[in-house]
Amino acid sequence: MSNAILDAILASAARTGANVVKDVVTSQLGPTLGGIAGTVVDSIAGRLGVSPDEIPSVPTDTLDAAVQSVDQDPAVIALHNESQRMMIGLMRAEMDKAGEAWWTWAWRPAWMWLLGCMWLWETMILGIVNSITGATIPHTDYNVLFGITAIYTGFYMGGHTVKNVAQTRWGR
Repeated sequence: MSNAILDAILASAARTGANVVKDVVTSQLGPTLGGIAGTVVDSIAGRLGVSPDEIPSVPTDTLDAAVQSVDQDPAVIALHNESQRMMIGLMRAEMDKAGEAWWTWAWRPAWMWLLGCMWLWETMILGIVNSITGATIPHTDYNVLFGITAIYTGFYMGGHTVKNVAQTRWGR
């Protein structure tokens, strides 16, 4: 799916206020477009009577009418609502893991908040506090913050990968 197709649809959605189409297409952007976003693109192309590759060459007013029509399509709205329901269910399942202690999942958001506060303090608040109070509270070296952030990101993003490689290579 080319970026020109998505750009044309997003521009039309912005012009016409087609929020469902805009939400679906922007949430599904990536190297391949599938699922509900693919359905939306195909529906727009179907309403226009062209292939998806021809969408960017369609006159603006015709494209806008097709996008508005798809945005108000009950089937598309139902698909969008179902995808939102599934995403919320996945988030709840992550937090409500039965039988697991709260600390098995709470470390991730706690570290995210801690890192966010550390970066906010160092990049904005500390300078304001120092200038208002005349104090000279020293800054933490940014290399330390980068290091802590990199370690957390490595655990958060790569922990399971390392665990899977270790299990594959050395067994259980």
